[in-house]
Amino acid sequence: MSDPTQPAPADPPEWPPIAPAGTSTSTAATPRLAGPDEGSQRWVPPVDGACPDGYPVKANDNSGIYHVPGGRSYERTVPEKGRRFLDGLEYLKRRHKMVGDVDGLGLALRMGICEPSDSFTPSKRLVDMMVDEGFKADLEAKGRRYGLVLDIGGYYKNVVTLAPSLHISNEEIDLAIELLDQLMTRVARLAGHA
Repeated sequence: MSDPTQPAPADPPEWPPIAPAGTSTSTAATPRLAGPDEGSQRWVPPVDGACPDGYPVKANDNSGIYHVPGGRSYERTVPEKGRRFLDGLEYLKRRHKMVGDVDGLGLALRMGICEPSDSFTPSKRLVDMMVDEGFKADLEAKGRRYGLVLDIGGYYKNVVTLAPSLHISNEEIDLAIELLDQLMTRVARLAGHA
């Protein structure tokens, strides 16, 4: 049911709001201020070569890239953070014989837990110990106590799968590696492999 006291919604703007590079339209060629009858959709001239604050979508005519406030450049940050996390998992593999294969793409990562005798034979027993010890929430880092909830997968249920938020910080990645290191050190000792 429509409210007669409210103005009718304007037609949605065409997308993309700026014509791709190489095409010419008056909108793409000349920035303009919207008139009062054109709703909240506005084009404004740049201020010192940049889009002014207070406008919800920022666009680059030449690249066709559109930015939303608070948006992230996932095409750059996900591979960087994924590489950092994978480097940390490879560090754990060098430190702990129970770590078999580590692999990942972006922030979808995995770490196989194996028998320390050969670093190959899947070890659900060690994974179960890791899960139990992680639930105790008595790992310490930077003066705080932490617990770990591990996502376990793989055919033999021996693979720790890691799929953190795309917004994970480098400090949080480092913390995760530190806590996994403590957890694996403890499990190796409890299992008699230390």
